[in-house]
Amino acid sequence: MWIESLKAEAYYRTWRLRHNPFAGIAPVAVSDLRVRLRPYPDRRFLILFTPRSGSSRLTDLMARTRVLSHPGESFAPGHMPTMAREVGATDMATYVARQTWRHATKGVYGAEITYAHLLQGFARPDQLFTMLRPTALIWLIRENIVAQAVSASRMVQTGQAHLVGPAREKHEPFRYDPQAIARYVGRLRWMERRSEALVQRSGLVPMRLSYEQMVATADADLLAALSAHIGSAPLPETPPRSVHRKLGDDLNIAYSERFQASHPRLMRRLDVERAALVAGLTPIPALSARMAERAKTRQ
Repeated sequence: MWIESLKAEAYYRTWRLRHNPFAGIAPVAVSDLRVRLRPYPDRRFLILFTPRSGSSRLTDLMARTRVLSHPGESFAPGHMPTMAREVGATDMATYVARQTWRHATKGVYGAEITYAHLLQGFARPDQLFTMLRPTALIWLIRENIVAQAVSASRMVQTGQAHLVGPAREKHEPFRYDPQAIARYVGRLRWMERRSEALVQRSGLVPMRLSYEQMVATADADLLAALSAHIGSAPLPETPPRSVHRKLGDDLNIAYSERFQASHPRLMRRLDVERAALVAGLTPIPALSARMAERAKTRQ
C-alpha cells in the first residue's frame, strides 16, 4: 500500500504545477460582479472526506435545510476554473474569500474537500485552513474501507457515481477486480493518514462521522447533530429529504466479503491501523440511544 501512497502523493502534487485554475481570467472588482455576494459568514466549516463515503448525500441534505450553506466541492480542481471566472478571482486568496461570501446562507458557509484536492489546488495542504479560518470541521470516513474500495471500483467501471431521483431497478453491471480494489484501499489509506494529520494540526475539535452512522441515523437526527456542531440557525420544522439514494447492492456486498476472505493478512493490518480512527467517531445522540435500547432488548 505504501507504493500507492507514494504514487498518489507525487501525482497530485505535480498535477498542480501543470494546471492553473485562474489562467485567462481578468480581475474584476467586487462592485462590478454580477453575482450576489452575501455578508461574510460568522460560521465557516469544512467537510474533509474520502471518496465514496457518502459526502454527496450529506451535502445535498445539508443544502436542503437552507441554513447549513451549500457545502459543495468549490475547491475541486474540475470546478474551480468556471467558478473562479464567475466571481472574477485571479488568485486563490480572492477565490476563497469570494466563494465564502457568495455561498453563505444565514451566516454559515461550508465546503467539502478531499486531501487530494488540497494537494491539487493549494501550495500547502493546510493553506485552505489558513485562508478560510474555519470555525468547525467535519471529518467523514467509511468504517468498511473494503466496501468503500469496491464502490470506487464500481464507479470507475460503470461511470456511475450517484443514484439520484426515482428508483431504478437495473444497475450497471461490474466485475470483481481484486487488483483494483487493493489499489483503491491503498489510496484511501493514504488519504486517511494525511487527512488525520491535517485534522490534528488544525486546532479544531472535529465531528468525526462515518458513512455507516449516516445510514443508520434518521435524517432529522443527523441534521440536528450537524447543526449543533456547526452552530447554525434553527433548522426547519419539517426536515428535508435528500434525492440521493444508495447505489451499492448485493453485488457490492458479495465482492467486499470475497476480497476480505481472500486477503486475511491485509484485513488484520487494516483493523490495527484504523482502530483508533473508527473508535474515535463522534456519537450521534439519537443513534447512541437507539443502539443502547436495542442492546437492552437483547439481554
